[in-house]
Amino acid sequence: MRKFFRKLLGRSDSGASCPTKQRLQRIEWYRQYLKFAERNFDKRFAEAHQCPREDIKNFRILGLLGEGRYASVVHAKDRDANSDFAIKVVNKERTVLNRTAQKIIQEKKILYAVDFEFIIKLNFVGKDFANVYFFMELAPCGDLSQITDRREKVVRCFAAQIILAIEYLHACNVLHRDIKPANVLLFPDAQVKLGDLGSAVPVKKCVYGVCGTPEYMAPEVASNSGYRDGCDWWAFGVTLFVLLFDKYPFFGFMHRPWTFPTAPNVSSDVKDLIKGLLKEDPAKRFGVCINGKTDIKEHSWFREVNFADVFDRRTKVHVSGSHKVEAVKLGLEDICPPPQEDRYQIRSIVTRVSRDRGNLINASLTLLRTSQTATVVPSFDRQTSELCGTEVS
Repeated sequence: MRKFFRKLLGRSDSGASCPTKQRLQRIEWYRQYLKFAERNFDKRFAEAHQCPREDIKNFRILGLLGEGRYASVVHAKDRDANSDFAIKVVNKERTVLNRTAQKIIQEKKILYAVDFEFIIKLNFVGKDFANVYFFMELAPCGDLSQITDRREKVVRCFAAQIILAIEYLHACNVLHRDIKPANVLLFPDAQVKLGDLGSAVPVKKCVYGVCGTPEYMAPEVASNSGYRDGCDWWAFGVTLFVLLFDKYPFFGFMHRPWTFPTAPNVSSDVKDLIKGLLKEDPAKRFGVCINGKTDIKEHSWFREVNFADVFDRRTKVHVSGSHKVEAVKLGLEDICPPPQEDRYQIRSIVTRVSRDRGNLINASLTLLRTSQTATVVPSFDRQTSELCGTEVS
C-alpha cells in the first residue's frame, strides 16, 4: 500500500520529479485513492460496533499522562503481551452531567473508522460500572506543545505530516475542529500523528457550533456563522505560528491585525504560507480557495519536501530537546474505585429551614442534579452498549 501511495503522490523513489504527463496521471490516481478512503471510512463507521473489546483489569496502570475537561489519559501495559498503551478514561457520571454521551459515542466511531498512518489508532474499547475506556497506541515522546526546537526544517517536517492527516480527514468528510500542537502526538524520529478526535464531526454540508480551543478557532467558528474545511486550515496556520515563534498571533477570540515577531528570524516563504492560511475570509484561505490543498502542498516553503517520502516515513530529522514522556504514578483503584451499592441511588438530602432563600434554592438544585444523575447514568449504559458492542446486564 505504501509503494502504491508513493506513486499516487506523483514522485519517484529517488525523489526526482516525474514527467508532467505521468505526474498528472498519478495525481488523478491519488484522488481516486482518497475516494476509496472515503468509502472505507463510511463502511467502518457503520461497523463501529465491531471494534475489539478489552477489560481494564487486563492492564497494569503505570501513571497519568494528562487530564482534560471530560476525560483523563493514563499509561498502561498489557499484562500478557507487555505492550504499552495510552488509555483514555471517560467517567460516566461526568459525561452525564455535561451531557456529552453522544459526543463520546461519535468519537469512538470516528476513531475506529479512520485508518491512516498519520492519525492515532484505536485498538480496543471497554467499559465498567464507572468508566468507558479507549485503548490507543502510546506516543512515547509526548506532543508538539512540549517541543523547544523551533528550526524551520523541523517544523516543516511536522507540518508535512499534519497536512496529510488533515487531507485524509477532509476526504472522509470529517472536520477535526481542534488542531493544535497539544493534539499532535510525537513519536521517535520526528514522526507525528494527529490525535484527540473528541471534537471531530462528520460533515456533508455546513457545520454550526462553537467548538475547539479559542486561540486556534477560526473567525467563522467563533461567530458561529457556519463553516467547513477552512476551520482546520486556519488552526493549522496558527499551529505553524506557535511552533515557530512560541506565541499566539491572536489573543483568544480577538482576531485583530497581527504581525510576525522579529525573533526568531524565519524565511519569507513560511511567512507567506501562514498569511495565506490565516485569511479571515474562508473563501480566500489556502486549502479552501480555487486551488484547494494544492496551494499548500505545492507552496514554495515545501519545495524540498517529497510527500511520497513523508507518507512512507522516510523523512527523519533530529529534534533537539525531545524526551520521553513521564507519567504521574497512580494505580487501577485511582481510575476505577470499587462499586458502591447506592452509587446511582438518589441520596437523601437534609435541608434546614432557613430564612435565606438561597440556601433552599441551592439544596433544591443539588437534589435535582442528583436525581438526574440517578436516572440518566443507566440510560448512558444502554447507549454505551452500542459503543462496546455488548448488551448491558
